[in-house]
Amino acid sequence: MALGRADYNILPADARAGGLLPWIIAVMMYLCALAIFSAVSLQFGIATWSENLERSFTIQVPAETAGQADFDVLIHTALSQIEGVASIDVLSRQENKDLLETWLGKGNVSDELPVPALIDVTLAVDAQVPQSTLDAALSAFPGARVERSASWLSQIKTAALSIIANAYFVVMLVLAATLAVVTFGTRAQLAAHQSTILIVHHMGAEDRVIAREFQYSFLKLGLIGGLLGTAMALLTIVILWLTFKVPDVGLVAVLIENWFAVLFIVPIPLGAALLTMLTARFTVFSSLKAVL
Repeated sequence: MALGRADYNILPADARAGGLLPWIIAVMMYLCALAIFSAVSLQFGIATWSENLERSFTIQVPAETAGQADFDVLIHTALSQIEGVASIDVLSRQENKDLLETWLGKGNVSDELPVPALIDVTLAVDAQVPQSTLDAALSAFPGARVERSASWLSQIKTAALSIIANAYFVVMLVLAATLAVVTFGTRAQLAAHQSTILIVHHMGAEDRVIAREFQYSFLKLGLIGGLLGTAMALLTIVILWLTFKVPDVGLVAVLIENWFAVLFIVPIPLGAALLTMLTARFTVFSSLKAVL
């Protein structure tokens, strides 16, 4: 007697070990954890990243206009008078040259090349600056052009939502595959020990007692597999974080360092245990009704 229930030991010790089943569940939960982490991390990461981009824009000024005396002071003064502007960063010629060398190659940007000036402007939270206000502030700088991220940011959001939806679809497929594996494993053990089950049933064991014997066995298998899979997923996330950890602020950095998403994969072992237990229980009940 254990926990107030009769323990008939229907399953022998080798059957209770589960064979490869815990490892199969571990692989399934590993894929499930990575998919959940990717979806949640991308969902929160793209929101943070896009919010920062929506609050910033770049002003490009032709080289001949930027070559006038005291250009940095003049452009900074003109932009600082706009209500809602939080910060202004006038990139130096060397910084602009480094940006061009990213595309043209190291050493391919000569000093004679007319490089336009770039000014990064960040707005305060919830600040809205109309285009007419910017045009008025930049009227003293012929050829100045404002480049906002809104034109291409919506496309990135759409692509991100598609990836998130596909990630959750992968989670559903993995859970369905796990259900199929557990169902197959339960039926295999029922078939292997059918004679023992028939004897126990004739001795007075009810269906719920037999089902309980199986469900507790599969509960342990699911918990072991869930712990293994989640541990491997966490190790993979740490390796990715160490590999892609960079000081620059970008979408990759936001995704990798979004540790809040880890909280969504911590309950996976418990979920795997409950999933396998309930699947085994329903499978045993349906199988016993057809056999007994």
